[in-house]
Amino acid sequence: MLEAHPGDYVLEGTALFLVHPHQRVDTALSAALGATVRVSDARTPYQDISFAVQQLTEMAVRAVSPGTNDHYTAINALDDLTAGLTRLVSRDLPSPDRADHIGTRRVHAPRTDPCDLITEVFDAMRWYAPADPGVMHATLGPLDHLAQAATSPKVRAHLVAHLDLLQEAFISAGHGDHDVNTFTARADAVRLALAPS
Repeated sequence: MLEAHPGDYVLEGTALFLVHPHQRVDTALSAALGATVRVSDARTPYQDISFAVQQLTEMAVRAVSPGTNDHYTAINALDDLTAGLTRLVSRDLPSPDRADHIGTRRVHAPRTDPCDLITEVFDAMRWYAPADPGVMHATLGPLDHLAQAATSPKVRAHLVAHLDLLQEAFISAGHGDHDVNTFTARADAVRLALAPS
């Protein structure tokens, strides 16, 4: 079993694999396993989808900071996140298990859960963007696209939970009645798209 995900921070001596039965581990197997991973001093977006999501989310968050106040950059970052996340939630994820040529399970490699990526994006927007109506309205765009693309009931329920949290944050930010009503109407439309069919 692969113990570390791509992009995980590991210290020297950290176990990367759990091999069963352990008696079969020898120098050749250790070398072969070691050759299947690359450890470097920085994360990359290759095979590490969480890093790509983190980078784009950080771009959106920095853009809405008072010192920058560039909500168009935040919206562009949200658009890029939408493109990637929509593709992810619209497909069946592969099994984390890898089998040999006769179908015997040989490796378990845990994958990134789409719900974790969704949480990373929408929590950040809820924490840092509620004061910017333009960005908060733009944040409903990814939710709407994901609502239309998501096939998993678990992902759809997760999106509803984040929609509720975003709406609560927007209302609590002290916007005027018109802005609150407009946001609520858009949120309700997304909620309708997420309703079980």
